[in-house]
Amino acid sequence: MHAGFFLWPGKGPRRCGLVDRLPNIAERSVAEIQVVVLTAYAPPLYNTSMEIFLYIFSALFILFALGILFAYTRKPHPGLLLMAAAYGGGAGAAIALVEGWPLLAGIGVAWVVKMIGLDPDSRKR
Repeated sequence: MHAGFFLWPGKGPRRCGLVDRLPNIAERSVAEIQVVVLTAYAPPLYNTSMEIFLYIFSALFILFALGILFAYTRKPHPGLLLMAAAYGGGAGAAIALVEGWPLLAGIGVAWVVKMIGLDPDSRKR
């Protein structure tokens, strides 16, 4: 049975409108078909140099967030948790959106956390 036909229960084969809507490929030249197929199914360009740098910096931010989380397990301080969330969230958003601004936002949020005094001091007072 042809792909354009299907069986209605109890009524026999009926014509499906899908085949009627497909372009008549026999009337097109090979070059036209190649252009249509290549433009319709060409994948976007991945791994451009900027995206590679973005992934590298995101991986560094994730490692930095994991290091801060490790420090949080040694000395629980709410500022460490907030900074780890800022760096990790910025890296996750940068990977998900494939944009660079979430990394800058993560740095900005961590800087604000440090400026308002939630970062534990490394110097003894």
